Amino acid sequence: MRHVCDHHQHHPTPLTSSPYTIFPNPSLTTPTTIIIILSMFVFLLASSLTIYMCMLYAYGMENKKQTLD
Repeated sequence: MRHVCDHHQHHPTPLTSSPYTIFPNPSLTTPTTIIIILSMFVFLLASSLTIYMCMLYAYGMENKKQTLD
């Protein structure tokens, strides 16, 4: 998550940054950057979902053990 925050800090809005007033920052509009950001987001989402499912599964197994006893 920290990498995404740093990425946003490095690219201020075109209105405040003087070098980018003439033309917008091309690195943010290229398809590759969009794909990288999307893949990172999907990866983070998938990993968090996997951890959540594992926790739910472990919790369910603990409950089953308690009910069986």
